[in-house]
Amino acid sequence: MRIPNIRCFVLMMIIAIVLTGCSGGTPTGPAMNFTGNWTMKNTATISSIEGIGVGETITAICSINDNNGSLSIYKVYIIGQESINWEMGYGTRSGNKLTANINGSYLKINGDRVSVSLSFEGEINTDGISGTGYWSQSFNDNNFIDSASGTTVFVKG
Repeated sequence: MRIPNIRCFVLMMIIAIVLTGCSGGTPTGPAMNFTGNWTMKNTATISSIEGIGVGETITAICSINDNNGSLSIYKVYIIGQESINWEMGYGTRSGNKLTANINGSYLKINGDRVSVSLSFEGEINTDGISGTGYWSQSFNDNNFIDSASGTTVFVKG
């Protein structure tokens, strides 16, 4: 009786391990990376903000840097709210889900500072360039708090 060559046995084991690692498994879908320019079309379903009525759509534009799920949001611009000075925003991505928070402020004519908060959460479709979710925005100048919220459509590009 002949004993198999140990080198041949080791080689066969390596091939078996490689083939096992390459076959089947759970599909993970396309890798998501949210880095790029984004537009959010925000439709108000609730609003106490003057100038933003229920059913009205507000367009927000920003750039996102996705560092392995840690999001930095910058170059924020909302059409019709040009006077707001936005700070760097932050968020997270887990798979195709995202959350983001951005703060800003502006000065009223009388010199009072108004703080503004903007938040998003939602899911990006497997195409990586569109999705849906929810948004909220609030204005606070220590005398009043106004807010709006509703649905949003995300579009990359």
